[in-house]
Amino acid sequence: AAEAAAEFGKQKHEEWTKKLAESWEKMQKEGDELYQKAMKKAAQGQAKYEELAKELVEKRKRVAEKLEKVHEASKDNLEQAKKELAEALVQLKQAYDDAKAELAK
Repeated sequence: AAEAAAEFGKQKHEEWTKKLAESWEKMQKEGDELYQKAMKKAAQGQAKYEELAKELVEKRKRVAEKLEKVHEASKDNLEQAKKELAEALVQLKQAYDDAKAELAK
């Protein structure tokens, strides 16, 4: 029974990790588009957009680091790693939303 429970837990973690990877891929594509738009405006002499692009890169890097920690996490620290990843994702989503609003001006 213990082996079955452990296998079930491992399977759930793998499913969660796969869904997370798919979501992360979509977020990266969205981030790439926002970054390109911001850099285009920065190239037109609008320096604030270069800062916006840098912020997007920093937030994405932080999420990537937290994602790696989730993949490397042991059973003992997995929940903390997931929590930190969730916080980083919220911050990245907010940065994307802010960038979209700023780029729409």
